[in-house]
Amino acid sequence: MNSILESLYLYAMESGKNRYLDRDELRDYRSAVCAMERLSDQLEHLLEGESLRLFKLYAENCDEERHYDDLSTFRKGLAIGLKLGALSVSER
Repeated sequence: MNSILESLYLYAMESGKNRYLDRDELRDYRSAVCAMERLSDQLEHLLEGESLRLFKLYAENCDEERHYDDLSTFRKGLAIGLKLGALSVSER
């Protein structure tokens, strides 16, 4: 990613979820995160050996998938914004 896009992406990701979610969505998001963390901790205590290794590998892959999903969503939003800006300029 070139430096301007990388800077915009980092800004969007660092500005936090509460900037883009309404109050109910943010509440549901936080609830889901808490439940996910609680269940992950419970699974780590229950599993051992190969099962624990596979669970941790699964969690790492989920994190990586989330990262690329965030990147894709950012690029879609940027493309929409640029398209709307171009339409606005062309209507003048």
